[in-house]
Amino acid sequence: MKARDLMIPASDCARVAEDRTIYDAVVMLEAWRRRCQSEYRPRLVLVYDKDFKIIGSAGHAGMLRALSDAPADLSGEPSAASSSHDTTLPPFPPELTTAWGKVLTRLHTAAHYVRVKEAMIHYEESQYIEDDTPMEVVFRRLVSGPYESLVVVSGRATIGIVRLSDVFSKVCKEISRSGMK
Repeated sequence: MKARDLMIPASDCARVAEDRTIYDAVVMLEAWRRRCQSEYRPRLVLVYDKDFKIIGSAGHAGMLRALSDAPADLSGEPSAASSSHDTTLPPFPPELTTAWGKVLTRLHTAAHYVRVKEAMIHYEESQYIEDDTPMEVVFRRLVSGPYESLVVVSGRATIGIVRLSDVFSKVCKEISRSGMK
C-alpha cells in the first residue's frame, strides 16, 4: 500500500489562499463539511500561496487563537480580500448581549479582518511525501512526528493529504478483521 492509496485527493479538500480572511476559511470549511461523506469531520483548511502551492493548514485552534488575538479596535473597512462576501454584520439576538455574546460579536467581526496566514501552521519539508511512498514510511512519520497529516505530492504538484485519523481507522479495521486475541 502506498500513500496515494489512503490519501484524500486535494480536489476533495477545503482550500484557501493565505491572504484571505478567516471568514473565507470558515465558509470553505463548512462547504467541505457538507460535501464530506467521511466518518471524520474535516477540521482544517489547506492553505496555498500565490503559486497555488499548499504551504500549510488552518485548523480550529489556530483560527480561534488568531481571532482572539485580534486587536480590540477593528475600525475601518473589512479586508478587501473578503470583498466578494457580504461583510455587513447582522445584529445578534438579544440573548447574546451577555458576556459570551460580546465575545461572539468580537470574534465575528475579527473574522472579516484577520488573514488566514495569521492562523495557519506552515508545513515543514518533512510533511511532504511522494505519492508512491510506502505506507510503513507514512505510518512511521505520522507516529514519530508531531503531525496530524502529511501532504502527498507527485513531482511538484500537491495531489492530496494523508491524515493520522485515516491511518488509525485503517489500522483499527485491520485489527478487528484479524480476529486475533
